[in-house]
Amino acid sequence: MFELINFIILLWGFFWLILAVKKIISGEKYTIYFAFIMFFFFFYVPVLLDTIIGKPNYTYELGFILSSQDKVTLYIYLLYIFIIPVIWWVTGKNKKRFNKYDKDNSMLNGYILRLLLYISLVSPLIAVVFAPQPSIYLHYGAVLTENMYGEISDYHTLLSSLTFLSVISGISLILTNKNFSFLVFFLIIFFIGVDCWINGKRAIMALAVMLLIYSLWNKNVFNKSVLILTSICSCLFILLFSNLYQNSLRYEKEQISSFNEKYHNFRVDFGRDDVTKMAIYAELHPENLKILEYRGQSLLFDLTMFIPRDFWPNKPWPYAVYLTSALLMLPIQYFGWSMTTSWLEEAIANFSWFGFILGPLWISVICRIGDAHKNILIKSLTIIVSCLFIVLQLAAFAPFFILWLLLIIIDMVRSKITI
Repeated sequence: MFELINFIILLWGFFWLILAVKKIISGEKYTIYFAFIMFFFFFYVPVLLDTIIGKPNYTYELGFILSSQDKVTLYIYLLYIFIIPVIWWVTGKNKKRFNKYDKDNSMLNGYILRLLLYISLVSPLIAVVFAPQPSIYLHYGAVLTENMYGEISDYHTLLSSLTFLSVISGISLILTNKNFSFLVFFLIIFFIGVDCWINGKRAIMALAVMLLIYSLWNKNVFNKSVLILTSICSCLFILLFSNLYQNSLRYEKEQISSFNEKYHNFRVDFGRDDVTKMAIYAELHPENLKILEYRGQSLLFDLTMFIPRDFWPNKPWPYAVYLTSALLMLPIQYFGWSMTTSWLEEAIANFSWFGFILGPLWISVICRIGDAHKNILIKSLTIIVSCLFIVLQLAAFAPFFILWLLLIIIDMVRSKITI
């Protein structure tokens, strides 16, 4: 019976994936369609892998073991991923304001702002020169291969933020050039490549690749067939790059060689199913597993994340810290690492059963707000922010969200916008 339900859920997921891709190719640029695609890969594909390969062999992740063995939890998870596309389809499209042909780059046409974008584009390369130990960035993946601590670690955190802002600036310059120029395009690609090298993480590579495809599609460089082929090749490239990255920078260092261990790591990196099941299990069995100490605790951190902990020693932690502690069945503490989480299960932990509706509705609100603006940078950032909420906690991409929010406010001051 469970296998049959799994099969039906997978057919349902593929239906929404195909529909979203078809709508995007036809020229409908609702942001929620991009959210559909991201949601499919991180929430439906794990169900497919469970069916074909089997569940990952969790050992120390006691919270995952508990939730994966509870049938009610599994059924509720399948129901959750079943209803989310419906919620998004009904609430995620701003039909009143949307026009697939409208573009407004006036916010970005000023010489001063374009100069700032160019400065932001090259800023990581300049910042490396002033790093405490610039030579470590001669090797790719310095963040994993070098012993970063103290001043070096703090400076790399700043560099990482600059690299992400540089990528956004480069894409913005491509999108706002009136006439597409391959010379400018390849120059920007060079600096984006430098960003990826300095940052040393897979996430920025994946973000850069997908945004470059989006920018070329938006500039009508691709026809429908080329767009489909390029998107498929890009997904394969990201998966291949991730595998090579893990093998050369992580598996060799940690002496990981077995398929089960590699499959385990792959599921942690490219799945949000187990953390969601864990949040559901905690609602069903609070006597066995508890994530937050009180409702809204991680949201309080989001609102106060920039207040130094020295001024507020008891300030709440990001959601991932609470989930990781619960995952290991240990008292709440920061371990120096944390399991990757998303907003969709964080909403459940904060709002209980109401979170099943409020979680996906928040994504809809973001998409509707972004689609209500004609500005191409806002539209691009809306895609990024909405997709990142699906796969990460807010603390992991706060600069993007703040930049998006500031641009929304500026544009709303310039003109009346209806969500």
